[in-house]
Amino acid sequence: MTHSHIIRNSLNIKDENIIFDVNNYLCPEEKIKETNYLVYQATLTYKPKACHHCGSMNEEHSITK
Repeated sequence: MTHSHIIRNSLNIKDENIIFDVNNYLCPEEKIKETNYLVYQATLTYKPKACHHCGSMNEEHSITK
């Protein structure tokens, strides 16, 4: 079982196209707006044409999540 698979299962992420960075699987804790979060680095293995939530077209990496 890969680190990416374990992280995806622990976060209940169903999308197999998200690959977590195996060199950085121990995620750092960051403070964002006065709340501490664990931040995972991942890569989406395909380039979506548009955001499936808001419909924004993906023009030159304009979709950020």
